Amino acid sequence: MDRLEIGDGRSFLIALPEKALADKVQSDRGLPLRSRKELGTYLFDNLRLEPETLKEFDPERLEQYAK
Repeated sequence: MDRLEIGDGRSFLIALPEKALADKVQSDRGLPLRSRKELGTYLFDNLRLEPETLKEFDPERLEQYAK
């Protein structure tokens, strides 16, 4: 998690992008993601992730959350 300061001494915690994606995939457990094509459809069409954004994710973090 990251802590973001919004001014006036206030702050909040926000999930890292990799953690937010892992949580979303976990909550959508019933999806039939049996191939790369199905995964691509889920990520890019359903979740509307941009391929460039996904390339910025930390693969080690994703692997850690997948465990």
